[in-house]
Amino acid sequence: MVDIYKLLVESEEKRAYVKRIEIREVLPCFTTPGYIRFIAQADRELSELIPIVFLRTPPGRASYSIE
Repeated sequence: MVDIYKLLVESEEKRAYVKRIEIREVLPCFTTPGYIRFIAQADRELSELIPIVFLRTPPGRASYSIE
């Protein structure tokens, strides 16, 4: 017997939120020699993910802007 609900749940777990991120520009860091900063574009809106990424990234290591 096929459990349709189980198949739907498994397919949702495997789905990637973002399929592609394109790095548009890589520049040197303003304040720390040897570090870089970059501008990237994802294939979908990241506003739901930014709070999660923010919690896992040390302060001063990342900034987020929506253009």
